[in-house]
Amino acid sequence: MVVAKGMNVAEMKNLLTICKREANSIRGVVSTLNATVDYTWWQGGDADKFREVWRYEDRRRLLELVGELDRLAQLLSREISQQIATSGN
Repeated sequence: MVVAKGMNVAEMKNLLTICKREANSIRGVVSTLNATVDYTWWQGGDADKFREVWRYEDRRRLLELVGELDRLAQLLSREISQQIATSGN
């Protein structure tokens, strides 16, 4: 059995597009939630706790996910370029 090595450049470009799109989507969610949390009238201990959790935990985790998607997109972009340079596709 012969196993082909390399990649399907078209499929990898599609994956690259998806990674970039989803990272941007999450950035939009974070931006919308920031504005909503900042400008929604809500006072008291529960409000303070909610804002603290959002700002210092949940928001950070979403931004870490964005960073990972950006990192993956950069990796895919390099791999695609190398494949194209190697195979001429």
